[in-house]
Amino acid sequence: MPGMDDGKAVLLVKGAGISAPVFSNDGNNIAFMRNGALYAYDFATSEVRILLKEVDAYCPGQNDGFYASS
Repeated sequence: MPGMDDGKAVLLVKGAGISAPVFSNDGNNIAFMRNGALYAYDFATSEVRILLKEVDAYCPGQNDGFYASS
């Protein structure tokens, strides 16, 4: 994973309104909020995908998933 082994900071996602990053339990993804929506950054593909459009709260789920409430 970029920046995870060497202790150096790496910018994974650009943009305003990003908050509350949380690693998945398996460490393969980071979920984060952006303007009320839940996104995930995938370390394997370096891609960001939207998980839910309206989210109030979330936490890590099993493996690479997340639990969310809206």
